[in-house]
Amino acid sequence: MWSGVRSSGRCRVRITYAEILRDLARFNEGRDKRDRIAYSSLWVHAKRHYDLAGQVAYRRTRTHKEFRKFKEALRGCRG
Repeated sequence: MWSGVRSSGRCRVRITYAEILRDLARFNEGRDKRDRIAYSSLWVHAKRHYDLAGQVAYRRTRTHKEFRKFKEALRGCRG
């Protein structure tokens, strides 16, 4: 699909959400309307994975969950 696209260095190619949705049209055909990939879901995905604030929020949540698991495991070891 976009295997030749370089995302770093000098060569940067911008791909719009509309282009992605066109490529996913066949994939969306067989899906229920509520399960289709839409512009808004692409936007949320991009924000979560490529926006710095989204990455920080994701990592903070993951770290907090892992810390809680670790803390509970330590409590169980005191026994």
